[in-house]
Amino acid sequence: MPNKITLDALKDLQASLSYLSKQTLPVQTRAAIQTAQQSLTQLEGSLEPDSEHGPLADLYRVSQCLGASVNLDDVLIQVMDAVIQLTGAEHGFLTLINTDSGNLNLRTARNSKQETLQRKDMKISRTVVQSVIESGKGIVTNDAQNDPRFAGQESVISYAMCSILCAPLLTRGTIIGAICLNKCAKSGIFTNDDLDLVNAFASLAAAANENDRLYQAVQQANETTAQFVSIVTHELRIPLTSIKGYTDLLRQGAVGSVNEQQANFLNVIRNNAERMAALISDLSDISRIERGKLKLDPVFLPLHGYVDETINSLVHNLEEKSQTLETDVPATLPRIYADPNRLVQVLTNLINNAWKYTPEGGQIAVNASRKDDFVRVEIIDNGIGISEEDQAKLFTQFFRSEVQAVREQTGWGLGLNVAKRLVEFMGGEIGISSTLGEGSTFWFTLPTTDPVSKT
Repeated sequence: MPNKITLDALKDLQASLSYLSKQTLPVQTRAAIQTAQQSLTQLEGSLEPDSEHGPLADLYRVSQCLGASVNLDDVLIQVMDAVIQLTGAEHGFLTLINTDSGNLNLRTARNSKQETLQRKDMKISRTVVQSVIESGKGIVTNDAQNDPRFAGQESVISYAMCSILCAPLLTRGTIIGAICLNKCAKSGIFTNDDLDLVNAFASLAAAANENDRLYQAVQQANETTAQFVSIVTHELRIPLTSIKGYTDLLRQGAVGSVNEQQANFLNVIRNNAERMAALISDLSDISRIERGKLKLDPVFLPLHGYVDETINSLVHNLEEKSQTLETDVPATLPRIYADPNRLVQVLTNLINNAWKYTPEGGQIAVNASRKDDFVRVEIIDNGIGISEEDQAKLFTQFFRSEVQAVREQTGWGLGLNVAKRLVEFMGGEIGISSTLGEGSTFWFTLPTTDPVSKT
């Protein structure tokens, strides 16, 4: 016995649409979904209790597709197949208005066999569609040959159209297109209930189109931003390299001896140049990751050697604050599969973060252990710690806590975000546990096998 649509299924449908309306979507998209919910309410009374393929079942399926897919064509095909099946239409098409030219563009056309039709095979009455777009109201005619609104129109006559149903697609009260269905006399006629049904599906199609438009706009904006960042970082590197180079020459006395005050000034210039270089590097990495341009060269490598290398490069910083750093990274650990340069970058960011927020005389530890098919690395400090509220935002771009002890340290709020992206890009995970005023433990995992070869 096939499963029937139950009250639970109806609640699931309502919950699905409600969930979509509460997502981080623009107001206009949520409004389109709300219209679909209102149309759904109108249909509930006509649903037969024992129908397993009724309007609500199809509306539910399409709403799930809307929430799960960013491919507009997939959603529109689902919409057309549903309305053709439920109304008994022979053919149907969905057309959208080109926002630049104002012309009607055929987006998808389907038949009762769930086949996509080519334009030459589609019976399209532009007169009917134009009438719906101009009035904003759906049309049902079951005698198109004699209907005074359409009789005499070339397309109606040449295609021998009988029953036509056409419903508008609306977004924020604006007509963006239409759904049109055709049926010959022997297939029966369309009803106003059919129009109500198609209106409900048209609301979902309009919401899908709006989602797609906004998604494309966001993608374009991201690409434009990434390109801008790429150009800026490239152009900044050239003068910054010169500043660092000439500063080093002055510090070394290449143009004469340097007194203590002058040396201090030059050190300030050099340190700030290093900060700018780090910022440029982080921005460049983020840009490449977001554009899918970051290339990794992963190999199987021993973790302990790269931990030692990273610590050696930071010894001077640790000595300045009289901090102690202990390691427990057994050489017997399995080799990890990672990009050597990016591994050092992650370790540097995390150890450097522990150094910055641990007071003078504090303690830092780097430990590693095996965990299934991964090696887990922990960077532990007894520094200032992080509140639960700040932990939730810690890995977001440009986030810096309002705590005074944090604000006293230099930084851009990018190092941890870059570390997170790199770890995840290499197939691992990253996280933190911390108690305010007691210290923090940053951890990350990296695989001991090639993730690609396993798939």
